Amino acid sequence: MDVDLAAFRSVYKEYEATETELRNRLTDIFAMRLDKVGPDWFRVAEKDGSIEGFLVSCPTRKTPDEFKSWEETTDGGTLMSTYDPSGPNVYVVSLSMLPKAGEGARNMLILHTMGKVVEGGYDQFFFESRLPGLLSWSRRRCRDKGRTVESLTEAERYDFAESYFHSTRDVKGKQVPLDPLLRIYDQIGCTFLRVFPDAYEDAKSMNFGVVGVWRNPVPRALRKNFLVRKVVGGAFCTLSRSHRLTGKAFS
Repeated sequence: MDVDLAAFRSVYKEYEATETELRNRLTDIFAMRLDKVGPDWFRVAEKDGSIEGFLVSCPTRKTPDEFKSWEETTDGGTLMSTYDPSGPNVYVVSLSMLPKAGEGARNMLILHTMGKVVEGGYDQFFFESRLPGLLSWSRRRCRDKGRTVESLTEAERYDFAESYFHSTRDVKGKQVPLDPLLRIYDQIGCTFLRVFPDAYEDAKSMNFGVVGVWRNPVPRALRKNFLVRKVVGGAFCTLSRSHRLTGKAFS
């Protein structure tokens, strides 16, 4: 709960609730999720006995194409209709990191989830990403036009989000997403579907989100072989427990 509050402070400050009310609400929701999906789908990044980040995911029958918003997909965070132990996909419910944790701990959690997808024979994992660079990018574009972000119509806000989503920059001869968060996911082979308005409350993203998908690289025919899944998926999970090896996998 402390990690989540620190990681999304800019988001939670928009909520009409005191910190005590937020803590009580988060305690109830996290306890409900843990009770529903079990500890195997709650992974934490721990350093010197302190939790610096966590990732919650679960099997589901829901698909990336069905996504409308985080609230709708997760039933307000309760996962009542999201979690399905026999589902073919994995949905990443939340990824929260302390600012001091750095990308290494985050990558360890993501790599472990990739291993779970392979080991379990799932088709893919999907998630919605914020666009934390959108607001500042939009403000610069508005200043060039002598306008403000607040003056944009809903249609113009969507056009800005679409344009930003498709914008790229050159990094070592490769075109990568302009948004720094999307670049992280692009680095591990994720693809992105489309922009969604009102994906969740996040001022820096102007409440827009993007659905990302990471597909199981093991051919479907080989996924029926338990040994193949165990060896390949287990390798991902083993690498994820080493900060050094995870760094090599993401380099």
